[in-house]
Amino acid sequence: MAFDSTGRLLMSDDDSHLVLASTGGAPTALFSTGTVRLFDIEIGPSDLIYSGANDGKIRIHGADGSLLNDMFSAGFGGSPRLAFGKGFGFGNDLYVLDDGDLFRLDVAGTPTIVGSGFASVFTDIKFGPDGALYVSEFSNDRILRVSAVPEPSSAVLAFVCFVAFGLGAYKSKRAPMAAGR
Repeated sequence: MAFDSTGRLLMSDDDSHLVLASTGGAPTALFSTGTVRLFDIEIGPSDLIYSGANDGKIRIHGADGSLLNDMFSAGFGGSPRLAFGKGFGFGNDLYVLDDGDLFRLDVAGTPTIVGSGFASVFTDIKFGPDGALYVSEFSNDRILRVSAVPEPSSAVLAFVCFVAFGLGAYKSKRAPMAAGR
């Protein structure tokens, strides 16, 4: 399930292979998933609907349900879980948890592994209001909180380099102390 920016609730129905939408009343069919089974849907920028399915593909649909990209990304196992970063150290990229690995997808859909060792079945991911990624591992009876380690800014990096190299150079230029002092 996911809410778009208008407050519309979207959900997938595995039995009927439909994505349904509701604005408070009875849900209506938005689009059919054909023969694939959806494991997760996530709302992206401009209310685009991203879906992860049992055929290992991530697809993109428009807010009206029209298929925009049948293979935004592919090669995942049978149950990819999706979540968009909320800024902070994760940025606003799409993250996919699949078969125990956490991937970050760039705007072209190219995956990069950013974490591993998670449970491979009965999992889900969501970003919390604190910017952390929460991974539920139902098979291990736990919820993990993953926080991003921010990359150092150039100012911090310059300071670290000065401390590491500048002080060493300063110490090597000092005159040696005379014996007996």
